[in-house]
Amino acid sequence: MAKGVGELVWFMRHLEAARSGFSARAYCRQQGWSYSTFMAWRLRLCRALAGGRLRFERFDR
Repeated sequence: MAKGVGELVWFMRHLEAARSGFSARAYCRQQGWSYSTFMAWRLRLCRALAGGRLRFERFDR
């Protein structure tokens, strides 16, 4: 699978889950997906959309 395709697939899955009106857990159960994997991808997508992990830098005065 090409880089970025997996992210797109999970983005679409999360979009459909949000539109379904079910809770994330109920939607995963309905689709037969692992809830923990679904939530891990949600966190990964949120980080990607926010620009990645926050980096804290130390500035000497």
